[in-house]
Amino acid sequence: MAILLTPGMKIKVTQACNAGFQYGLMTIKYNVVSVFGTAMTDQKLIDALATEWSALLKAIMPPTASYYGAKLDHLAGLAPAPVTSFNGSGAGTVGTDLTAPAAALLIGKQTAKAGRKWRGRLYLPFIAADLLNSAGGPIVATVNPLMTAIGNKLSADVTYTSGGDSAVIRAIVTGSTIPVTAFEPVTATYNRNQLATQRRRSKINKGDAFPF
Repeated sequence: MAILLTPGMKIKVTQACNAGFQYGLMTIKYNVVSVFGTAMTDQKLIDALATEWSALLKAIMPPTASYYGAKLDHLAGLAPAPVTSFNGSGAGTVGTDLTAPAAALLIGKQTAKAGRKWRGRLYLPFIAADLLNSAGGPIVATVNPLMTAIGNKLSADVTYTSGGDSAVIRAIVTGSTIPVTAFEPVTATYNRNQLATQRRRSKINKGDAFPF
């Protein structure tokens, strides 16, 4: 059931892409900065976000991979049920072939605070082989603008609109999970012009529904 958004809410957005039966997950935490209108819900937000991010992610994936959808969880002690959106789901739009399914592009996240605790990473899965050079690394001149467009959605306030309602959200790095008591807004991102593999050790033996 959708609920109204209010400023100060902390949310977690998980997005999934897939290549066959293999899924790649991206998780970003946000602070709701402000809300305008009287009916801006978490469902409207995740629908608008999935529509925008699906286009960004499909631009680095070949047609053999797809954007699957997005889920929004509330980071609160008594959290309401998550909401999901499959807006924009569909095949990638660049090149023809998929590079190794475990490989991902990597964006680094920074905040105003120093220390590893206040940094983060975002893995972009299922890269088109056409975006790699002969040495197996990203073609920087081609890939960097695509990654920067994604990074810009993390390092500044972003407004999502639905009808006459809107919400402004900002990506954050948290010092705790539920409830979020310490967080810092992401102030900058940088493109790690290399391929990486995502480690999800926290998910071992957890039995989560997959991909959502």
